[in-house]
Amino acid sequence: MERLSASMAFVPGMAPAVDDAVLREDAAAEQVHAAGREEPQVDPRYLVDCIRDAEHFEAFKRSLRELAEQAIEPAPGARFAWSKAALTHLTNDAAEGRVALVWRYAANEAGDPLRLVGAFAVEMERPLPGFSLRRAKSWKHLFSFSGVPLLHRDHARETLDAYFKWVFGPDVNAAGLLLEQLPVRGPFAEALAQATDAAGLQVCSIDRHERAILAVPDSVDDYLTNSLPRKKRKEFRRLRARLSEQGDLQMHQFGEGDDLTRWLSDFYALEGRGWKGRAQSSLSCDPAWSGFFDVAFSELQEAGDALLWKLTLDGTPIAMTIGAGSGRHAWLFKISYDESHARFSPGVLIVLDVMEALARSGKFETVDSCAQADHPMINHLWRERLELHDVMIGRPGQSKPVFAALHRLTRLKRDGRAFAKRLYKTYLKGGAK
Repeated sequence: MERLSASMAFVPGMAPAVDDAVLREDAAAEQVHAAGREEPQVDPRYLVDCIRDAEHFEAFKRSLRELAEQAIEPAPGARFAWSKAALTHLTNDAAEGRVALVWRYAANEAGDPLRLVGAFAVEMERPLPGFSLRRAKSWKHLFSFSGVPLLHRDHARETLDAYFKWVFGPDVNAAGLLLEQLPVRGPFAEALAQATDAAGLQVCSIDRHERAILAVPDSVDDYLTNSLPRKKRKEFRRLRARLSEQGDLQMHQFGEGDDLTRWLSDFYALEGRGWKGRAQSSLSCDPAWSGFFDVAFSELQEAGDALLWKLTLDGTPIAMTIGAGSGRHAWLFKISYDESHARFSPGVLIVLDVMEALARSGKFETVDSCAQADHPMINHLWRERLELHDVMIGRPGQSKPVFAALHRLTRLKRDGRAFAKRLYKTYLKGGAK
């Protein structure tokens, strides 16, 4: 666990065991001394509104899209399309997900007195049995890949102050805030460090990892020359030639006038025929999962941000990838391929074709793979890396033992999830031996 900010005094090497009685005693002591402690000041012009359902969220589409254009950093996971899809299909008793909107109200200034300046996908976590601590955290649902909130570039500090005040105030009363899947560096990282420093909040960084991204090159051939051995490049050319001998091999990019429903149905069917279908983890296995992408891509298409490609053989898709763009940045959410053609590596071939398409368009500077840290395919093709981590923040005036306990609870939950994933990969994805 590492320091996020040099001014923070507490970074435990290992959180001590703290039982619930100690936590209650410590919390009571905090309340006794609260009267003599100066509370952080929050600009009264900044207000927080919490949205729990898609029906009410629809009214904020225009404001959210305007905020996305003025954000300090692209935040695809907090944009309207992704948030609406999550509110529509992924809210249930187990995941109390919602979207917190931060507004700036300034009646005495020119223009619209009410402006949206922040959007945070947040989940109210239930405490573990035997503990009274309750965290607020990033809404990390099944299809989340970035925890960066939408933050207006001219109001970043004030927006974060207002959000902290809401999370730790009487409306939520969280013992801690866990922000997940954040870039280690960049404009948002700087704004977060400045805001937590100024408020005197305890902060720590956990679970650092990297995933592959692509700095879109002018020449894909030159890029691959520096990324792959000559023998490997030659092998991919040979595989493409052999696959072309099987029939008419074509690459298609989704464009204006194309049938989005047909494209998504093709992707669901393709993914469902592979190992994910057998493991019951493909999008076609759950109407909520496919419904999420139906809603998200309908909104992305309306905004002109939907990115889809397919590689077809005699008109039948054998590889597909779906993603989205925002300004000069893009994200590839999913790749799927026909396993009956696995010997030709169609998944690799479509990624190479997408790289060529992106280089020709000149529209994007970077593409995030949204892949796991050790992805066996994309890590060899794309050599740039995005360093990510999770950031845990303690409430104002919180003692070190309570903050240490929050860290310990986080580790317990993550260790349990990691163990479950290992079982899944061993007995489901890999097949029972």
